[in-house]
Amino acid sequence: MLSKRQIDQIRYDDPMPYDEAWKEIDRIQAKYPSLRNDLDKALHVVMAKTSVQRALKWLKAFENRYLKINDSFLTVESHDLAIKESAERLAGRCHRAFIEEIQTPNGHVKRSVEYRYKTAIRLVITLCKGMSVETPALPKPKDYNHDTVAAVMARLCNPKWWRRKIRTLQKEKLESACRRLGAVCKRRGGYCSDAGLRLHKSSKRRNKKILEEMEATNNEGQTYTLAELAELGVSNPVNRRNELMTRIRGTEEFAEQFPEFIPVFITQTCPSRFHSHHRSGEEYKKWNRSTPREAQAYLSEIWGNVRAKWNRESIYTFGYRVAEPHHDGCPHWHLLLWFHQDQLKHALSIYRDYALADSPNEPGAQQRRFTVKQDELAKGATGYIAKYISKNVDGLTADGKAWSANVVKTAERTEAWARTWRIRQFQSIGGPSVTVYRECRRLSKQSLLEQTEGIDNEQILSIHKAADDGDWCAYIKAMGGTSLSPNNMPLRAYMITKQEEDGQPATNQYGEAMEQLKGILLHTGRAVITRVYDWIIQPVSRLKDTDQDNTYHDESFYMEAHAPPLDLCQ
Repeated sequence: MLSKRQIDQIRYDDPMPYDEAWKEIDRIQAKYPSLRNDLDKALHVVMAKTSVQRALKWLKAFENRYLKINDSFLTVESHDLAIKESAERLAGRCHRAFIEEIQTPNGHVKRSVEYRYKTAIRLVITLCKGMSVETPALPKPKDYNHDTVAAVMARLCNPKWWRRKIRTLQKEKLESACRRLGAVCKRRGGYCSDAGLRLHKSSKRRNKKILEEMEATNNEGQTYTLAELAELGVSNPVNRRNELMTRIRGTEEFAEQFPEFIPVFITQTCPSRFHSHHRSGEEYKKWNRSTPREAQAYLSEIWGNVRAKWNRESIYTFGYRVAEPHHDGCPHWHLLLWFHQDQLKHALSIYRDYALADSPNEPGAQQRRFTVKQDELAKGATGYIAKYISKNVDGLTADGKAWSANVVKTAERTEAWARTWRIRQFQSIGGPSVTVYRECRRLSKQSLLEQTEGIDNEQILSIHKAADDGDWCAYIKAMGGTSLSPNNMPLRAYMITKQEEDGQPATNQYGEAMEQLKGILLHTGRAVITRVYDWIIQPVSRLKDTDQDNTYHDESFYMEAHAPPLDLCQ
């Protein structure tokens, strides 16, 4: 028999009747159809140990932390139309807040311009923190002026800026909830959740439709949809994979000309506190609820420390880095690097020390946290890393065939993982500029000769030929090797400030001057123009003749941002 104290405790903990608690649980679960089964499983685990009322309390806490976006009307499963409406509402709210704080100070006390700048920046930080979105890049206090502060404020007054931020937040919170519920593990498909994959596919369809409904017309009257132009660049997975493999193969061919450089394949993983679940679906006891983005930041910090130490020790390396997920979404790195044989052992020792400085004695750390493979690269470093590249792009081989059906599915889920957590999958280490390589491939030899007439262009022509032939090895040699800093390379990217027809600097929707890639810059200071067309982007003309009821047309997509209320700060 329970004591009076125990009865009072139960009444205190479980004040809601049994039936009402079940109705409330059902009401909350109905808002999240994609997660309902996983939520139900988690609830039954809590119920088995406590009671229905305690399970309801857990569900409410879980909803507040993982399922609600910090806007009373939005959740991780809100429709995109609701996100657009919320973005409009938030932009208007920010606009009113800025007017109240900046243009009409309390008590009508005259405030200095510097004070209003600081007030505006503090308000930006507060508003972003309240919605749990990342604050836009803020100027340093010494750089406060009307243009820099107005640009930051204009972002918060722009519905499109809020729309992008909320969509990003929705993806991350949904995936965090799925990881917490055990829906991201080998047993469930791995890398990302099914709900996150569906959201990613929906986002891709929406972006594709927008690109198909916009067209670009150049100054010669040629017109293409943005979707057609996107297929020609590295946003096309086939082009991206082919270029990556060309660059890695060329780097290997370059390194083979120097026998003293040894290739190694390094794998670095995170401590156990960043891993969420076992392959069986059981949660790791040491998991600290960190996200894959936080794990990626940890790996980047280690890498930064290692590179700094190598620089102090005059250790030189070049190669490539691939970031990919474990089955539970936690990232790990693969690095294909070349070292001088006299520096190899010391370089790896430094990296291992940094990789194992955190929790070195936990089970498996010494064996799996930092591994190095060298003998496996004897038959070719490119062939060894090819599958790692492929399964992080499209799962296809160089001839367009699938490695396997599983790899193609893996590539799809890996892409969703990288886009959700905003993780850069591929990065070159050392080596010449890939931007210059791409710009040279846009340029004809005749145009190059005309624009470099009167100067010694032998090296420039050799760089252009290597790029035009797709010979990355020859391109590295023509650009001076893999050790030159960008400022010392013979060719660099040529950026200009975009101008309007009247000669005034063109500005974006936030009032900032727009930088434009125009060509390549020679070491003599002369510019070679590779982008000769000026493009006008507008809705495709056929939208004017189609039935608006059957055509996706979002008027807010073409809206201008509200003018930031900084008129009195001039």
